[in-house]
Amino acid sequence: MAPQNLFMDIIETGDSFLVHADVPGAKDEDVELKIENGMLALRVTREQTRERDVGIEHRRERFFGELKRTIKLPSNADQDNATATLEGGVLSITLPKLDAAAPGKKIPLVTSK
Repeated sequence: MAPQNLFMDIIETGDSFLVHADVPGAKDEDVELKIENGMLALRVTREQTRERDVGIEHRRERFFGELKRTIKLPSNADQDNATATLEGGVLSITLPKLDAAAPGKKIPLVTSK
């Protein structure tokens, strides 16, 4: 069957960003999350199973294979402190917001003698 989409909701709260993705039937070991260069990459793999010696298969519509989705994260998302949970077929990722008062890293000035 042709690959399906990974549908996501991205919600901004006062102190974090929440990403919810529907991954019905996925187990923890089926899900891979990576954050790199301001991008969140999600990959879900579902192995195809066959019921042997049960009967004739008339229709097979459930998705099996690999789904991928990559989204750009907001610049003030704290990528180093992201957390994720998988419950009831919904993957939830929480990214705290960075402190707005400190938008960058302070660089100390080294004086030459």
